[in-house]
Amino acid sequence: MSGKGSDKVALPPPQSRKRTPGNEIRKRIIDAAEEVYAERGLDGASVRSLTDRAGARLGSISELFGGLNELPRIVIERRHAEIVADRRTRIEAFESPAMAQVIEAYAMPLIERASADPGWKAYSRVWAQLICTFSWDKKLGDAVETDADEFIERILAADPRLTRRQAVWTFIFLIGSVGAICADNGRIDRLSDGRFSSSDFDLITQKLVPYLTGGIEAMLARPDLMEFNPIPVSRRRSQEARDIILDSAERMFAAHGFFGTENGGAIFDHGSGGIVLLRAA
Repeated sequence: MSGKGSDKVALPPPQSRKRTPGNEIRKRIIDAAEEVYAERGLDGASVRSLTDRAGARLGSISELFGGLNELPRIVIERRHAEIVADRRTRIEAFESPAMAQVIEAYAMPLIERASADPGWKAYSRVWAQLICTFSWDKKLGDAVETDADEFIERILAADPRLTRRQAVWTFIFLIGSVGAICADNGRIDRLSDGRFSSSDFDLITQKLVPYLTGGIEAMLARPDLMEFNPIPVSRRRSQEARDIILDSAERMFAAHGFFGTENGGAIFDHGSGGIVLLRAA
């Protein structure tokens, strides 16, 4: 348009890109992390594997979570409170819960959800890794043990014949059994030539309560089996040295990556009799 006094035509503003709210991206990344941890293990996630699955930018994990390090705890804690609340509701429904009711109250909230929902199934597999893996239990075990003391007390109340040490071991066997179920790793499929499935939670949990209650009765019949002697000093020192090496390796891996320590630091072998330095830079 030309000429004096001609009116300028106001152009419409450029179409702005629709932004996904940060909370939605955060949820998608946590969901993606839950799935990847379930499939590949807690050490199996990279920034790209999570952002690709979540449909997010590479920088989103750093912006929203400060990096990968805190994501495992965030994944665990997101659903854990719901499990704890359901356990408490179930156990408080009984005035004086019997041992079978204590076991069911602890085990079933997670198992039932895992059998009914893909997200919970992924979460249960991550939970099982914490229960069964030394390195991650050391880092995040406290995140799944918030109601451990409460259930140990419930076990003691359900059967006063138990000593506290026996009650603690009973809880360890309980949480380990639930972890084995939630791992859903297909082992029973292989060992039974396909006649049974590790995904058949209903059938498996039918066996869980009689298995554990029967074990407790057998333990009470042989109290000497559970009253262990203190760990010898030499073994305690060996464990302390092993923890020091693991802590050192952890820092080296964090700084250099899993394959970046070959030319620096040291490699140790923790044998039956002690600790041997195999190579040092």
